[in-house]
Amino acid sequence: MKKIYPIIRTTIAGGFLFLLPLVVLILIFRKASGLLQTLLHPLLKPIEDITFIGVALYNLIAVILLLAICFIAGLLAKTKPATNLINHLEVSILGLIPGYNVLKNQTHSIVGFEDQTLDVVLARVDDGWQLSFLIEKVHDDLYTVFIPNAPTPFSGSVYHLESDKIIKTTITKKQAIICIRQFGLGSALLLKNNKELMGGTSIE
Repeated sequence: MKKIYPIIRTTIAGGFLFLLPLVVLILIFRKASGLLQTLLHPLLKPIEDITFIGVALYNLIAVILLLAICFIAGLLAKTKPATNLINHLEVSILGLIPGYNVLKNQTHSIVGFEDQTLDVVLARVDDGWQLSFLIEKVHDDLYTVFIPNAPTPFSGSVYHLESDKIIKTTITKKQAIICIRQFGLGSALLLKNNKELMGGTSIE
């Protein structure tokens, strides 16, 4: 029981940290959507009883407008004045809000990680192999790999490994992420076509 307890505790904590930013984002989105509906009520009152595919057209327009505002804000955020303003707000105000930095870092990690094109490899750590992502080649015989945690693949550890401890795979990044989120469920199918694990073909 003593051996199982740390695993359960770590898993629950990891799940909580993964869900917390998502819950906060959903709450913010709902509040913003409700505020837009209130502001637009005089204009949209004539269509408040009309539905589209089971969804009130009134609500649908509010959501579309909110997404459009987010898109425009994203474009403006790339300008230098906006970047300076955001940095100032984060240092003086937003950084003092509990959970803000966690939410920001989680969002940046997820977006950046999803946008990257990374090769999936098997990395030898201690006496086992782990699904990993090849980040870059340091020099002829040394590589940087990111070994994700389960069930939150957007956090993990960075290792610098020699080529004989890294094996190429045909696994896609999407397949690897799904497998890790499921605590390794589906590994048998993914590794079926990667017999290098048993045969020993390194990344070289």
